[in-house]
Amino acid sequence: MEIEFKNLGKIKEAKFDLSKNLTVFVGKNNTGKTYAAYGIYGFYNQDEIKYGKSRNFLNNLKLSNNDFEIKEKDNQVLIKLINIQEFKKYCKYYVEYLLGELQSNLGKVFYKEIKENLKVKLTDDFEKTFNNFQKTRVTNKIRINLNGNEDFISTIFDLINELIINNLPIIVSKERSKFEFKISLEKINEVYKDAIISYLKYHINNILISSFSVFYLSFINRIIYFFPIERTSLNVIHKTIIKDYLENNIGSKELNIDSQYLLPEPVISYLTFLNTISSLKNKESIFEKTIQEIEKNIIYGDIKFNHVKEAIEFYTKNKKIPFNFSASSVKSISSFVLYLEYLATKKDIIIIDEPELNLHPDNQRKFARVLCQLANSGIKVIISTHSDYIISEINNMIALHHKSEDKRKKIAEEFNIDVDAAIDGNTIGAYLFKEDGMVESLKIDEFGFSVKSIDDEIDTMNELTYTLFGNNSPEE
Repeated sequence: MEIEFKNLGKIKEAKFDLSKNLTVFVGKNNTGKTYAAYGIYGFYNQDEIKYGKSRNFLNNLKLSNNDFEIKEKDNQVLIKLINIQEFKKYCKYYVEYLLGELQSNLGKVFYKEIKENLKVKLTDDFEKTFNNFQKTRVTNKIRINLNGNEDFISTIFDLINELIINNLPIIVSKERSKFEFKISLEKINEVYKDAIISYLKYHINNILISSFSVFYLSFINRIIYFFPIERTSLNVIHKTIIKDYLENNIGSKELNIDSQYLLPEPVISYLTFLNTISSLKNKESIFEKTIQEIEKNIIYGDIKFNHVKEAIEFYTKNKKIPFNFSASSVKSISSFVLYLEYLATKKDIIIIDEPELNLHPDNQRKFARVLCQLANSGIKVIISTHSDYIISEINNMIALHHKSEDKRKKIAEEFNIDVDAAIDGNTIGAYLFKEDGMVESLKIDEFGFSVKSIDDEIDTMNELTYTLFGNNSPEE
């Protein structure tokens, strides 16, 4: 899937491939990188459309009885599509409707002047998507919706109670490489089987097309977390802002320009994330290895959340350091550690504005490797960076991926690198934001990608250095 922006602040035109595991935004200051990140955040953060309007739209798509066969066999209801082209047409209607709603609502993350001129286009290769759906086994849980049909309600009233009280979901499974659907009735009381079959026949359209919906939404139904450039200070003073701003404004559709704090929606979501941590319980994180790597090798201490005091705490050498007095690197990266500890799943999307913030070059390189590991794990990672160290280390991990397995392990061991950080360049998208308002997709090969604006500046600096010190001693 691709997302295209036109007239987005300084950006005249930009197109991004959302299928990449790691996306890197580069370019000079004030060229639109943060706005592009806001736009992508706005695309993914629209659950009310993905699960509200789009579900209602599904109910309007009607296959005729001649388009499928339905029969009962061995405690199962079997449904076989006959008219695949008709089904495909309705699936395409669904995709077009969903993408249309998402793109028209995306501008809500921006203020009025930006929204008025912004144009957004979402494009998807439907043929490829539909073919993948055909090849994939899909499992869908049916949600019972009576929709006010009184006769039907009276018919299945006891069945509804049975399903709800005993928490028995109705599971629909589409077979791999076939347009055949199976619905198991094994857990349904014999008394209610006739009723459940009536229910399934009554809702056959929704059952079939919602299976495609479940498959399609699996690619865009990702929880997104935004780590803004303001995070260092917000991690320290977020409780004050939350009290003064979020309690009065959260849930509002428009930013309150009269508020003391004029904050973009992604920043508000970050504050909400910080506020949420206090209500979460300790659990065994699937990213414990990554957490330990950050704490041991980058911030040299442990990040904890005190649920009693509702405060972030930092410990180094078993000694508690007041968080307000901890190193700037600790302040900037603490929330990321807490995200990995309490919330992270392999289906998330994370956007980090300037991951190099407050980090020395050696730690920038280490953090770049952490981001590559997370991208390999399934998390989609989007970063905006000015750091040649971040870029160069990503390039190193691309080059490492292209080595033979034995050589890769040997190099990783020699340089104390987790071999899991080696990343395939084909899973990365890199984009150069230019001063003329255009955004260029950078070529990535087995050696990585180059950023001309950064390379030119390094060359200019080196030329000046050579001019000043080329003869070993500058002239008086």
